[in-house]
Amino acid sequence: MKKHLNILICICIVIFIVLFIGIRQSRKTEAELASFEHPALKHPEVAGKRIVRRIELFEPKEAFNVSLTDMDKSTTRLSDFHGKLVLVGFIYTTCPDVCGLLTQHFKTIQRAFEDIINEDLVLVLITTDPEKDTPERTKAYTVGFQGRWHFLTGSEEELKEVWEQYKVFVEAKKSVDLVYHSYMVALIDRNEKIRFRYIGLVDPKEVIINDINKLLNEKGA
Repeated sequence: MKKHLNILICICIVIFIVLFIGIRQSRKTEAELASFEHPALKHPEVAGKRIVRRIELFEPKEAFNVSLTDMDKSTTRLSDFHGKLVLVGFIYTTCPDVCGLLTQHFKTIQRAFEDIINEDLVLVLITTDPEKDTPERTKAYTVGFQGRWHFLTGSEEELKEVWEQYKVFVEAKKSVDLVYHSYMVALIDRNEKIRFRYIGLVDPKEVIINDINKLLNEKGA
């Protein structure tokens, strides 16, 4: 009986030690995460596909009148497209992550509205890496994807204002040659007002194309 009791006591001590170590390790992990400054924790929208939101603005907001350099080195302004729908996305050409998928989404939308691209619907990409994305590079990228969009670049000062106005988080990490940024797309109506925002990789077929059709069918818009 005494032998069994000693065995039971030993088992209880082992369980206590394991639980104690586990709790300490858990607290240590939580503390490490709390001090971890990865942009995806500070700004969860940069986590891309994991964060998906469709925001319909019931009080449409006046879109900031972008004035940036297009692929042919001309100046392109949002106001140039007054009377047309404009879909604006933010990527950079050397992105190893989600930008390629977002570009493919633009291709899907381009195919769906092939007959009205640049007539009733304009696609616009804006870089998040002005240091590398020259007009020559954005043109090569567009040609490579057979895109029919405008791909705008400019100085860092010009783009910072655009990013801020469109609520796009951008942080260049030169040590690893990456640019962390929000996966943000905005759908602007014919009166240059933002009607929808998409955060993350929102399915273009089931969401964005439907919203574009909705705005195209608005009378007097």
